[in-house]
Amino acid sequence: PADLPPPTAATDAFVGYLYYVSQNGNPVQRLGYSLWAESAYEFIMPMLGAAAKRMKLEPKNMTFFVDHAKIDVSHAQDVEFILNRVCKTEADWESVEKVMLHTLDLTHQIMEAVHDRYVQWVVESNTFDQWAGNPVRTVGGSHAQSAIA
Repeated sequence: PADLPPPTAATDAFVGYLYYVSQNGNPVQRLGYSLWAESAYEFIMPMLGAAAKRMKLEPKNMTFFVDHAKIDVSHAQDVEFILNRVCKTEADWESVEKVMLHTLDLTHQIMEAVHDRYVQWVVESNTFDQWAGNPVRTVGGSHAQSAIA
């Protein structure tokens, strides 16, 4: 949609990396990403839930995570099944591990970039006090931060 900001550089790097490993090297390596991504929801949903609450996001703002959390349980089982059938050598498993670690790092970079963009928006829109959970009081035409008990 037109109202969405462009992807971050980290997002572009992540997508480019997935295309690269899908087209080059060991054919099973791409499953390194799927191995962790399809089964990460039980670990990341508490963090994503807290971030969504803090950022005042609704499920419609996080459709990728909401929708995929529901369908990826069977995908994770499929990936494990496939890896156990097609990985025959130590080199196969090492290539899977390499992609798993690289995509975890790239995903972390995406999350940091999203956080940075959000903080920039908060600061630029003068909503920092509300975002930080600090009540704001108007005093004599200016606002002052209230003491937090």
